[in-house]
Amino acid sequence: MVTGYDHYVNVPATTRLGDFRKPTKLLFYAERTEGYRGEPVEGVDQVLEMTGDFVSAVFRVMPHAAEPERFQTNLAQMGQVKALTLSELQGGKAKPADPINAPAVGETDAHVFENNFLEVMQFVVNHTSFSSDNPEDQGILEALLHKYC
Repeated sequence: MVTGYDHYVNVPATTRLGDFRKPTKLLFYAERTEGYRGEPVEGVDQVLEMTGDFVSAVFRVMPHAAEPERFQTNLAQMGQVKALTLSELQGGKAKPADPINAPAVGETDAHVFENNFLEVMQFVVNHTSFSSDNPEDQGILEALLHKYC
């Protein structure tokens, strides 16, 4: 399960669909990924375009702790999950990450809303992809434009 700032959840693989019968390599990228536009990559099973530059990925597992043999198998499989950059997957080194100029967010949500909500929202909008043919995306942009411009 993968999600970005817009909270749109992608579920690229699930046991219900039988996706875990063999090891699978997923490649995630965004509209602003430098040097990559979604073309097939040898050794990658599925390419997914994300709606944002910053995402969280969750690998949800039912360990079956009451079944010792199955539990050990699941633990071993969980230990094989790795996050690599495309450069690393292709045998190179990870490209250096660009510095992130993220706004200060404070210690609580109240701090953000009181002190720098606009800066935080601008950062989120700058790192989220909006589709010109999606009415919800356009509605959000229109609301932000109307409210803050």
